Amino acid sequence: MPKGEDFVDGLTPTTSSLKQDPRDADPVKLNPEVREGERVVFLTRGFITTVDESEYERVMRYSWHANIQPHGDGHFKIYAVRGRRASEGFPKGAKQYLHRFLVLAEEHPDIHVDHLDGNSLRNSLKNLAPGLPIHNKMNLRCGGSGNVPEYVGVYRFPSTAKNGNSSKPFEASFNFMGERFFCGRFATAYEAALARDTALLEEHKKWGIPPIVSNNVLNFPHEDTEEKRQCIQRVDEEIPF
Repeated sequence: MPKGEDFVDGLTPTTSSLKQDPRDADPVKLNPEVREGERVVFLTRGFITTVDESEYERVMRYSWHANIQPHGDGHFKIYAVRGRRASEGFPKGAKQYLHRFLVLAEEHPDIHVDHLDGNSLRNSLKNLAPGLPIHNKMNLRCGGSGNVPEYVGVYRFPSTAKNGNSSKPFEASFNFMGERFFCGRFATAYEAALARDTALLEEHKKWGIPPIVSNNVLNFPHEDTEEKRQCIQRVDEEIPF
């Protein structure tokens, strides 16, 4: 179920999770709203999923159906899936999830892909975030991760004056694929947030994660200023990996 504190700016809280079996529910009430820049992919049982126009042609190379899964809390979730073909080298019964297909996560089974607004039928790239289930909440850019509320993954250590590091009181870090990455200490929270974004992007690139998906977990997904570029150049030298 979606949690209010996990919503990302610009995403409407919606859900494809409910306590009654979706096979007994009205699909129209569960199907996501189609937004500008999105296309509809028709599934089985009357359900639809939405994807970005830029991904539509790639998605429509295959047939997708609604897969209804019970969760341990008594709820059901609906996913867009397709059956894997024997010609692709997969055993009978193997399936592929659309949200993993879109994030190119199939080659890396350890990568978990979250739907940021909780709606598993909304598969626009802006609604997907890669990582591990226990770490994704810590990486979302909606505030509350770290003790500097303006930024995700930034912490202030007031006691640094006692250990001789008062000039760099801000620390940056992030979690990805079961590891915690330390990005160094910085003079300002802004520099620490940029360092965290820079390092996280480098890790995402190693795994082939699309930049538009990476934007969902960055402090500065779209900002591009000369000040930012100069700051990134400085903090790149600070990152110890």
